[in-house]
Amino acid sequence: MSSSTSDQCPLLLSLAAELKSVWRFLFEAFWPKVDGFLDVVEGAWTLGQIIANPFKRISAKMAATAKALTTWNDRFIGSNTKQILLANELILRLYVAMESRAFSMEERGFWKLFKRKLLGLASVERTIARHRSRITWLAGGDACTKFFHLHANHRRRKNFIAQLKVDGVLVSDHESMVVAVDSFYELLLGSALERGSSLDLDFLGVQTHDLSELEAPFFEDEVWGVIRSQELDKALGPNGFSGRCYVACSHIIKQDAMDAFRALWSGGCRGLHVANQAGFPSPQAC
Repeated sequence: MSSSTSDQCPLLLSLAAELKSVWRFLFEAFWPKVDGFLDVVEGAWTLGQIIANPFKRISAKMAATAKALTTWNDRFIGSNTKQILLANELILRLYVAMESRAFSMEERGFWKLFKRKLLGLASVERTIARHRSRITWLAGGDACTKFFHLHANHRRRKNFIAQLKVDGVLVSDHESMVVAVDSFYELLLGSALERGSSLDLDFLGVQTHDLSELEAPFFEDEVWGVIRSQELDKALGPNGFSGRCYVACSHIIKQDAMDAFRALWSGGCRGLHVANQAGFPSPQAC
């Protein structure tokens, strides 16, 4: 259709657009209690490639561990929701068969086993939903699984910024919002300027303090004490491991972790941003 004699032009709409989904690792709080969890972590952590930079080494090992745990979960644990649907279907068919004939002892045993498994799966599903919703102030039995799912979805929507209003104009693309936020806080906080004069603290008689301990190297007990004091069921980012994983696997990862802290103390910070992107606790927090 030509638009040379008209101010209108055709609009082609396609409903077959392919949306790229980004792989997102989610550490489940019940994994450390499952048999074989530590073996999977240790295998993925020790079979990684040799990297001299401690920060990049931790990033690579955490990425390998995340993939190994995801494969292990899909193979040996599976989707809890699908297992619940399968158990319900099997129990339903057994009920239908029970109406037409008498069950043998083996069939009745299978029926009871499926019902016990279903109760266990329902308990796991509720625990997973509760951890994802981050609601820990409710006593047992005060809310159902649907309530936790609704709260988790609400928190996800609340944390998402769809658009910002800058000088009366709405911006929605990511790059423009990043520039707007940086500009706002730069104007709010200001920038450091060179001063033409300084204060003589000795003349003012200000009490001094010995801060030499701040320059002391990091100790292992100090580092893991800080990690254990944090919220165990919260991760540092969408692709990070929770504090519960660090505590459960401390004997496996502590050597590489301490290498990173020693590198930071000695001033070798090259690659630190890679460890932060991987979700490892920042050494600056300790």
